[in-house]
Amino acid sequence: MARDTQGNDLDSVEVVLGGGIRFAPYDEANVITPEMIAATKTPEEVADALPEIFKSQESGVGLITSDGGPQDARDADDATEFYQSGYSLNADPSLTTAFTIAENNALTRRMTIGEPDEYGVYHVSDILQNDKWIAYQEESIRGAGGKVRVRRRAGVIQLTGNEPNQSERGVVKGSAWTATWQADSLFDPNAKYLESYYEPASATVAVTGVTVTPDTTSVKNGSSVTLTATVAPGNASDKTVTWSADDSGAKVTLAPSGTTCKVTGKADSGTVNVTCTTKDGSKTDKTVITLQAAS
Repeated sequence: MARDTQGNDLDSVEVVLGGGIRFAPYDEANVITPEMIAATKTPEEVADALPEIFKSQESGVGLITSDGGPQDARDADDATEFYQSGYSLNADPSLTTAFTIAENNALTRRMTIGEPDEYGVYHVSDILQNDKWIAYQEESIRGAGGKVRVRRRAGVIQLTGNEPNQSERGVVKGSAWTATWQADSLFDPNAKYLESYYEPASATVAVTGVTVTPDTTSVKNGSSVTLTATVAPGNASDKTVTWSADDSGAKVTLAPSGTTCKVTGKADSGTVNVTCTTKDGSKTDKTVITLQAAS
């Protein structure tokens, strides 16, 4: 909808659809680079690009309670003021994300009470461990026009808060965690975390090539054959193509229909190159057609 007379637009309201957070051991092999979570990458492309451990169940803390979704916060000392009025330096902030996990699994126990002994028994001295972890967080948000965008965040965290909820009969027993983001040389020593936004409306995927099949074929005078163009990548934003023949219509006629083209023979011999060209990037491929006399 358009903005009303008071300047309000319900389509511009952000509605959270859900998300999740995953953790991997602090190791260079598990680092998530800016390229992996580039704003132009689709959710499918990001899923393929992430380190292998983030594709496995062992990196997930599981379900999050409906009322315990991620809550970002900033905490810092007072800004440094100067003798001259109007000048100040903000103190180095502590950035945190708090959420309430609903599951009790091997990973959540490892992050809170540590590792079990050979009998599967935990010797608990604290419900917080000092380990650093590499984290990847996603949140899907429905915004203007019903389009869904994805917020991505990656970095190093340390669990600095763990408050188990009171046990109640028939109620999910969650545990409220606070994860503090750490500036780290594995990512960026000057940043607390990396963040990107996938915007479907503005995410343009460029064409990288086109393939025409079959690459060689024959057609009899008066008969037809259909060629098919496959534009790469499969999620390219603009798959528009044009078709042309190098005989100026003397030996074949073309009947294009998007990424297919019907070619009808008009001669008893010779060859013709039929070329497909993409609108985006002017990528080309061709089929060599051999002309034959009608039976």
